[in-house]
Amino acid sequence: MMAYKSTLEQLESESEAMRVRIDPKIGISKLIVEAPQTYFSYVELANALNAKDTKGRKVEPGKIKDGLGIEKARLPTYSQSNVTMAANAVYAFIKNIDSNPYDREKFFSEKPVSIYYATESNPDFSRPEAEIALGLVYSRLLKEDEKRYRPYVEALKNTGLQQNTFACAGAGLALSSALSEIYSNSSFGMGSSAVIISADTAVYDSKRAPDAETTQGSAATLMWITTDPELVSINYKGSYGRFNVPFPISQNSESILHSFTASFPRRATYMLWLWPSAIWRASLPCKRGWFSKRIMQA
Repeated sequence: MMAYKSTLEQLESESEAMRVRIDPKIGISKLIVEAPQTYFSYVELANALNAKDTKGRKVEPGKIKDGLGIEKARLPTYSQSNVTMAANAVYAFIKNIDSNPYDREKFFSEKPVSIYYATESNPDFSRPEAEIALGLVYSRLLKEDEKRYRPYVEALKNTGLQQNTFACAGAGLALSSALSEIYSNSSFGMGSSAVIISADTAVYDSKRAPDAETTQGSAATLMWITTDPELVSINYKGSYGRFNVPFPISQNSESILHSFTASFPRRATYMLWLWPSAIWRASLPCKRGWFSKRIMQA
């Protein structure tokens, strides 16, 4: 009887472990917000816009607060930028993790596999600004206490850094990717986490975007995405996004599309035959000249 009970408990334990692997809880464990100290009230902005408007379009301060959910807009000073705000967020994140034994153990048992950087205002088209921000943080931490912070630096250096450039949706898309990545790793019994950094300085030209003043501002956030999250769990199953973009098709392009569609089965069949034949013939030195001519003719 005792052996049966022990076996039953073991099976229940294994079943629970399998359930956690198949359907893990994934979400946000840490949320860091970094914003400039300089700000102005949207009530003042609405009054200023109403004062200079000559077309009778009035901006209601109440609609700005209730519609956008914000009361103040923050703008960076001369010494602040996306890089400095992102660096401050990462620095605060590492300090917060290191101060808590549970978080520290979780960080190294589920090391970040990816760092996502979401923005719509990166002036450097060659790399993510987050790379510069991370470099600043690494230098400062190692200067403070190299022995203590070296493991954190190496853990973050071994992650993949990628940027999502998408106005209003960059961080959301990064979150979706992070959830998928962590879920996939968890399915194979591999613990992992992800770091999402978002930073923007949205200042619009009043002549090019006269109605965009109420959406301006500057700030940075950092989210630590893990299994068994501390703050909020996210339902990552069965969700999708869709963007309906109108695509006008001219009469000429319709005829081209119709002719290609009509000939697609024949072209596809020919290509399926051509490429295996091409690989075989390319391996024969005596046939390479003939093969090149046939490719040019095709």
